[in-house]
Amino acid sequence: MSEKTQKELGKFFLVGVVATALDYLLLNLFAVWFRLPVLVANSLSAPLSSYVSYKLNKRVVFEDRMHGQRKTLILYVAIVGFGILVIQNTFIHLLQDSLALTIAETVAPQLESLGLSVSERTISINVAKVGASLIMALWNFFMLRRFVFITKDETDDS
Repeated sequence: MSEKTQKELGKFFLVGVVATALDYLLLNLFAVWFRLPVLVANSLSAPLSSYVSYKLNKRVVFEDRMHGQRKTLILYVAIVGFGILVIQNTFIHLLQDSLALTIAETVAPQLESLGLSVSERTISINVAKVGASLIMALWNFFMLRRFVFITKDETDDS
């Protein structure tokens, strides 16, 4: 991996932390406070946080883009939209009522013993989102790097 790609990956990680924090905040707002179904809540929170991620990635992470702004945005929306609606929602659906629920059933009583009342549903939603987010981070970095934020000089990263 070239030095340029390593630097981009580091910046991408930092942008991802900001966008992920926003995503979890919005997901919990929609799913826990407003009681929306988790896949609906994720389908709202993820695009909003992804827009913030797009703006930061475009400005901070990936420089010297070959595409114009319109084409970059269209490609970004297509790749990230597919990732959110298909990949991420599929993993959330698969994990929430299985592994995530098992973890929640173990963690909720422990939190309760510490005086923290967090429902199994809330824990399960967030655990499932963590698993789905890890898959999405890999999808996003490599797909965005390859198809959206293509630099003018890709010769050192082949």
